[in-house]
Amino acid sequence: MNLYPFYGDDFKVQCPTGSGRYMTLFEVAQEIARRLAARSCAAPMGGGRSTEERRSSRTIRTGVT
Repeated sequence: MNLYPFYGDDFKVQCPTGSGRYMTLFEVAQEIARRLAARSCAAPMGGGRSTEERRSSRTIRTGVT
């Protein structure tokens, strides 16, 4: 759902919360997209174990001793 066309440039929210910086919903969406892209690009390519390898190496606790 895209609320920016309805609210427009007059509706602003604080982003990030507590920062004192106010942005339109469109700007907040861009900020979130930028952060997600930076986070996914920060992960090393081909380094580390795959998700399946991490899952299979976890210890499963059943509560039964």
